[in-house]
Amino acid sequence: MWKNARSFADLQLLSVAFIRGERAEHFAHSGPLDAESLPLQSFLLSLNLAGFVSECSQPGVAMDAKGCGQRAFLTGFTDEGTARRLQAMTLYTDLMVFVVPPGTQAGNRVPVSVQDYGASTWVGDFGPRDLAAFADGLGGAALQSLADCWFVTVIDPHWGREAYLWDNAVAAVGPVGSVVPPWHIRPSIQTLKAS
Repeated sequence: MWKNARSFADLQLLSVAFIRGERAEHFAHSGPLDAESLPLQSFLLSLNLAGFVSECSQPGVAMDAKGCGQRAFLTGFTDEGTARRLQAMTLYTDLMVFVVPPGTQAGNRVPVSVQDYGASTWVGDFGPRDLAAFADGLGGAALQSLADCWFVTVIDPHWGREAYLWDNAVAAVGPVGSVVPPWHIRPSIQTLKAS
């Protein structure tokens, strides 16, 4: 199915289907949506319906006595206008936002998961060499549509804060720039199956 995608709109449709549980895997994630991400489902749907194709995310989990915890984060692809609206959140929130224009390698790696007080997962940088990792799961046209996008990382600097990132990101993206209205999702998924 992902190999049949030919455009950003196709990837957006498939991402929405994945988040809804209608697709078994995502081009950036083998298997269904992780159980920890189920509470984020409505936020992820809102973002993906408004012109964002999420690549990876996780909820915030408070640091425990064993030194394990998570910062909430979101990464994904979008157009310049949506990227700029997300980047503007740094003017009125304490969220960290890294925006990488098409064709460039940029950003800063920030630890977002720790185990036994040691960083175990980092996000924040992205570029063409990272995009190449999706070549096995996507066709050439879909891969090119991502290469033409801006890559955005949003990180909540506070360990365990649950809704702050999601509420602010959905408000920043809003309905402006929606690539695919929700009433077109099912017919387009059927079209991709027929390809």
